[in-house]
Amino acid sequence: MAADEEGTGVLQIQHIKMCLNAVADEALSLSKSQIISIVSSCDIAHDGSVKYAVFAPVAAEMIYGMTDFASQKKRLDAVTALSSSVGRCRLTPD
Repeated sequence: MAADEEGTGVLQIQHIKMCLNAVADEALSLSKSQIISIVSSCDIAHDGSVKYAVFAPVAAEMIYGMTDFASQKKRLDAVTALSSSVGRCRLTPD
């Protein structure tokens, strides 16, 4: 599925949503809330268009952060350490 079928470098927000949904389960294992987060990061013009050159690096970084499990584990460990150091509820990984 191509979001920029005309090769203009401009994407329509509905095409971005369709493409993300198409690859979310199979290739990226993204949840619906993660897709919403990525789409909400778009700098959407008044006509519903998004410049690919602006959107792609932001989306790629977000997706990497969402799928980089080593980084997610580090964040969980940091939150767990913080929560135990301040005497609040203790978080534990599944």
